Amino acid sequence: MVLVAMTSHPTQAGSTLPKICSVCACVPTSTEVDCRNRELHVIPDLSLEKINYTWSLDLSNNAIKSITKFPSLPNLVELHIQKNYPSSIEDAAFANLDNLKTLNLRNNNLTHNDIREAVFEGRYSQNASFPLAIEVLDLGYNNFSLLPRNCFRHLPALKKLILAHNPLSDISQSTSAAINELHSLVELDLSQTGIDRLPHGFLTDLLNLQVLTLAGNNLKQVPVEINYARSLTHLNLNANPIEIVEEGDFTNKSSGLRRLDMSAMPKLKSIGRHAFSYLNSLEFLHLSNCQNLFVIDNEAFYQLDPKETLTEVHLQDNRLSTLNENMLPWMNVQYVDIQDNPWNCDCNLKWVAEKLLPELEKKNPRTTLSLLCNEPPEHHGETLSKVLENDGFQCPYAHSYVKRGMYGPLVLSTIVVGIILLVTGSALFAYALYRRTRVGARFGESVKYRRAHDEDDESIPNTIHS
Repeated sequence: MVLVAMTSHPTQAGSTLPKICSVCACVPTSTEVDCRNRELHVIPDLSLEKINYTWSLDLSNNAIKSITKFPSLPNLVELHIQKNYPSSIEDAAFANLDNLKTLNLRNNNLTHNDIREAVFEGRYSQNASFPLAIEVLDLGYNNFSLLPRNCFRHLPALKKLILAHNPLSDISQSTSAAINELHSLVELDLSQTGIDRLPHGFLTDLLNLQVLTLAGNNLKQVPVEINYARSLTHLNLNANPIEIVEEGDFTNKSSGLRRLDMSAMPKLKSIGRHAFSYLNSLEFLHLSNCQNLFVIDNEAFYQLDPKETLTEVHLQDNRLSTLNENMLPWMNVQYVDIQDNPWNCDCNLKWVAEKLLPELEKKNPRTTLSLLCNEPPEHHGETLSKVLENDGFQCPYAHSYVKRGMYGPLVLSTIVVGIILLVTGSALFAYALYRRTRVGARFGESVKYRRAHDEDDESIPNTIHS
């Protein structure tokens, strides 16, 4: 929750507590009037209050059945009315709260019928209208399946909208239209809303949007629409059933992204080649707790120069068994966490023990506590430093990883081709011998095979390279 700074505390000589303090809890050194858990059924009478300092009012956890129109309270900057389950909200209920910045209506079982356009109307005069000054609106944990078109029309200053934990399932046209009217919006939280896509053009008009939270939804791929949020700096995709992140998911239109959260993704298996190549401004990468993530392509960051920008890389608690030294400028990253992965401590991981581990111990010792080997069996459960001391990190073959992977696939394919050629050659030789024997028997001749002068001994070419 964004909190607005309070000034002019009511502690000066001669100051008195507000009248509402006879009903609610007030602390002389605080600017908050705490009316939580007071079994209130109506909003207390505030019409006579003359509070001359900025203050906040918390009416949460009561049984207020109707949110009626507040009287003029020009210095009220925060209003919390969560967990009251009101049956109605009066039109222009907040119109007299000229400087209200934060409005919290979360967890009230509200539906689209409760937030009509008129609910957020400001004051009107003959010559002008005065829209609300609200900058933070929390509608989380309600029962919205859609939002009425124009419901936010009177909130031109809104910077943060929280819709988390509402059963949207799909972003309807009216919902999209309502959100896209918020041209000042900087932060949008759509986590745990059940959505599986973002509609076409959804983020196009949100020119100031910097933070987008889509965590805990049903997205099966990175939404292409994020590339149209030109000001986006922080994207949270945690806990979505995305399986693969590949080239094209993030385009050059996402180059301003500074933080990317893709953790706790149960189906994520791989990060493909060039997947993050356009994220030129990336500072924080959170890619952890993905139990099926077993490969990050060595060129996932290809053409990206993160030496000056990348600050934190979180890769802990995945299924990674190896890590390429050239994938990132590891020594230049201030914070790296690769703990709790089933590391294969062969020659390909030796660089981690020799080069990266000393850096981690110097910068952030806590990130080295759970760096253990899973393979080979003789080193299972041992720390990387111990294996290095015992001259471990050996490879069973002379070859090791090349720039984009192992020689293994090449060796296997070469062996298969060699076997096919050997079998084919043997079959042709047997068939030729059979034909010659048949011809000799037919004419009663004794056929003897004699090697031609230009015929070489058969040999199997060595096709396994190191």
